[in-house]
Amino acid sequence: MPANRPVMSPAHLTRLPVVTCLPILARLMLAGVSLAAQTARPDSTFATVSGIVYDSLDGHPLAGALVQMVPRSNTGGLRSVRTDSSGGFRLTAVPPGEYLIGFWHVTLDSLGLDVPPRALSIDIGAPLRIALDIPSASAIHATLCPSAEPGDSSGLLLGFVRDADTGGRLVGGVVDLSWTELVANKRGIHTVRHDVSAKADPAGWFAQCGLSSAGPIAAFATVRDNESGIIDIAIPPHGVLHRDFSVPVGAAAIAGADRDAGMSDSSAPSGGPVRHGNARLAGKVLDEHGKPLAGAQIVVWGSGIVTATGDDGTFALSGLAAGTQTVETRYLGYAPGEKVVDLASGRTVSVTVTLDDRVNLLGAVTVYGKHKGPLKGLAGFLERRALGFGRFITQSDIAKQRPARFTDILQGIPEIKVIPSGDIHYTLVSTSGSALGGPCHPEVYINGTRLVNVDDLDQFLEPADVTGVEIYNGLSDTPAEFQGKGLCGTVVIWTSPHMDTAQR
Repeated sequence: MPANRPVMSPAHLTRLPVVTCLPILARLMLAGVSLAAQTARPDSTFATVSGIVYDSLDGHPLAGALVQMVPRSNTGGLRSVRTDSSGGFRLTAVPPGEYLIGFWHVTLDSLGLDVPPRALSIDIGAPLRIALDIPSASAIHATLCPSAEPGDSSGLLLGFVRDADTGGRLVGGVVDLSWTELVANKRGIHTVRHDVSAKADPAGWFAQCGLSSAGPIAAFATVRDNESGIIDIAIPPHGVLHRDFSVPVGAAAIAGADRDAGMSDSSAPSGGPVRHGNARLAGKVLDEHGKPLAGAQIVVWGSGIVTATGDDGTFALSGLAAGTQTVETRYLGYAPGEKVVDLASGRTVSVTVTLDDRVNLLGAVTVYGKHKGPLKGLAGFLERRALGFGRFITQSDIAKQRPARFTDILQGIPEIKVIPSGDIHYTLVSTSGSALGGPCHPEVYINGTRLVNVDDLDQFLEPADVTGVEIYNGLSDTPAEFQGKGLCGTVVIWTSPHMDTAQR
């Protein structure tokens, strides 16, 4: 499957002439109207036009759609009607003649799509039954991604980049997307990382073709120096996913203090300082039977702010940045739950999280291997720290952070980025990789043993068990006992009982 496709925007699409009496212009050249004339013996010179407006993308009728019909030769004869709860509409006493008919709905506006009006011929007294629809996913995909090869299962993401507080469309937005795929070739089976950027047009609209449907994609939006949070998205095969991204701008984007000032900050998606604000999140966590779960852990990705539900399953978080964010819920015996929320400054967003995916609890995981040289435990940790090379996180530092998972400990470290790699997994990427031709993974040691895979650290490392972490930016900084290749940095993790508590 091709990993990269050109970013498509409305400028690539043919537009139809403006129809001033209809609320939208034709951006997509898709026939969204099908007509089925039913012959009936006319009892007058007037006709009845009825039908249904349907959302082919989501598969349900559209209530509240504005249907408009106008004579081709007389714009003063505009007729309008709203669809009912079942998507139906009815226009009576329509004189015979040539008409244009179309519809508008907020869904079209949010997608950035305009369905063109259709010519309609009405005979004397002949009733018409009409179906109007939003184009299907396959039709939209074929129109916006014409270069897709036969058998290509890739999908399309489209939407708007918006102001988190006002909902207005922002100029200069970019949506960054990252995912990994398994590739089999002569060298064997290995993972390949893909990174693409979808640039929004002057109206804030973006579309990106060629996205993998094989697994989750990590996505976030930026507008100049401001960023949304990271979210995971899933693209249906050959399909279309609509997702707007809200970004805090102006007063809504408040940079947090850096880590060394004692704040429990976590990094922004790009590795820069996190942004706090005055947005609030409140909600309730329920099990599969609708019963509240007390003690569930709640964290908003990248915020460094963690809380737990009370006896009634409710929680509240404050000091959050506005914009599109991911709230993660963890409870023993259940797979973690993720929910995307759009936060705004000075407002409280309420959510209900239902955990219904029970998992079998695993026993302790033992990492086998040989370490290099003698391990001195606490003494070795303090000796290396005193030399002034590298960065050191002590147990007291970790306690101040109150991390929900191990990788939270590394959030905000300039040398390391913590990037979602799909589902509940996170991977470590070294910021020194730019000097080596692109992102790369640091080497990771646990109690002196080098790991092969750095994607699943949260699965067998609990923050409460970690007694110290050492981070080295390159081979020259890394102590001899932890030097492998080391070109992309090294992370050394210590857990009890290999060390006692390391204090400042």
